[in-house]
Amino acid sequence: MTTVALRESLDRSLRDVHRGADLEIICVRVQTGDPSAAVLSALAESVPLTLRPFSACRIDRGESSAFDRAQVVEPESGKRGMEIFTESLVFTHATAFTVRLGFFQHPEVSGRWACAGRQTVSGWRVDRCDEE
Repeated sequence: MTTVALRESLDRSLRDVHRGADLEIICVRVQTGDPSAAVLSALAESVPLTLRPFSACRIDRGESSAFDRAQVVEPESGKRGMEIFTESLVFTHATAFTVRLGFFQHPEVSGRWACAGRQTVSGWRVDRCDEE
C-alpha cells in the first residue's frame, strides 16, 4: 500500500517539480520516518534518479531564491533534489483507503494531495486526489 501511495506522489511531483533546480536525488518519507528498504527498492525500479531515505537528507531553509537551488539536500554527497512523502494512511474499508501525499523542493515548488484508493483485481490503486 505504501509503495502505491509513494508512486502516486512521485508521478504527481515529477509533473510539477522545477527541473532546473538541482534535481539529482529524491528523499522518501513515510509519516515521520523512513520507508522500508523493500519500498525504496520497489520505487527505484521506475525512477531515473537516486532514491534516499529521508533520514539521509535535510531541508536547507537558508536558500534565498526558490528557483536557484533545491532545498532538499543529501549532506553526505551535497546532491540536491526533492522530498516525496505519504502521511495519514487510513483504511476506510477492507478494500479502500485514504492517504495524504506530496512533495517538497522549495516553498514555492511543492504540493500536497488528499487521495482515496481501493483494491482492484489487479492490485491496490489510487483513484482520486484533491489538491490541499
